[in-house]
Amino acid sequence: MKPLGIVSKEEIKTVAHADSAGVDSNSRIEQQIPAPDGRGDDPAGPLFAVLREAIRAVPSVRFAMGLLGVFAVIAIVVKVLGLNYRLAVIGAIVMFLLMVTLVVFSKVAKLPSSDVRGAARFFVFATTAVIFIMVGLLISSLFFGHPLDLRHWITGAGAQVSTLIQRATPVEDLVHGIDHVRGDFQAATSNELLRLKVNQDAAKLATEAVSINDGTLDLANRIAKYEYGAYAYVMAASTETNPTRRMQFVRATLNLCDQARVVLKQLQARTASTDNEANRARTWAIEDQPTDRVAFLAAMAWCLDYRTTHSITSRKHARDEWAKVAGSFRDQYGDSTPELVNCAITSKKGEEH
Repeated sequence: MKPLGIVSKEEIKTVAHADSAGVDSNSRIEQQIPAPDGRGDDPAGPLFAVLREAIRAVPSVRFAMGLLGVFAVIAIVVKVLGLNYRLAVIGAIVMFLLMVTLVVFSKVAKLPSSDVRGAARFFVFATTAVIFIMVGLLISSLFFGHPLDLRHWITGAGAQVSTLIQRATPVEDLVHGIDHVRGDFQAATSNELLRLKVNQDAAKLATEAVSINDGTLDLANRIAKYEYGAYAYVMAASTETNPTRRMQFVRATLNLCDQARVVLKQLQARTASTDNEANRARTWAIEDQPTDRVAFLAAMAWCLDYRTTHSITSRKHARDEWAKVAGSFRDQYGDSTPELVNCAITSKKGEEH
């Protein structure tokens, strides 16, 4: 019996002859894969057999397998590191375009001088230009905020904020931070590490919001302080597993919602046309919809209270708050807010609870 790993001269000559005869290298490789004999308990045997036959029938399948491998690696990195899935999608798209470009480059190098080669070269140059433009715009958006302000994807600062929010103030930083954590919050339901991160970041932002001095803020920014501070507290409550701490966050959310409504009432009382501060706040309110958002956050808080205490009164408060939210706002956020389902709104099956 020949020792494993030893290749005889006759086998080398056979392979060389196959090369000269134009036998496809993939076919030779597949012929070297032993077919499963049905013995043993290895469940992967049939899977390898299917892959072997698929690659033999359609050699291009191996490229699909490679692409699946790339996506799998990206998914694993996102899952382990708790990254935002938006970055994963962008990374996958860029990786796919680069892979296509590399394949086209390799094929173009083997084409004869003809019209086909010219068209292929044009495609390569056009694809390369698109990739460089996309990467350049992405880098500019991530680090410089143009043409889109995506700096908050990296640092939590630089998110799109209304021009009526005072620049270079703690309120602006608060809004940036909430926007950043909100993206992670929406993806944290199936990621324990991300849930812990959101819980810590949201609690920190809420504490910072409470510490902002109202005396340095105008009407619009005072409303934003309480509104976004409540947003931070409700995210902390939703991701908190300790019932006692969750209830503390819930109470803090409801307290900030009440304070936001106090300032909103002050805004309604200031009706003079010459009141520039109030006029600016009204313009901002049209854009941000603080009345609807505060009621929405209060409904979430009461639903989290109901989840913890099972109090019918809490559920009633949640539904009362949800009834205050405008229809367009409800349509935008209702079905995508799991905290509200089976509490403030009907379940997905349409049953009232």
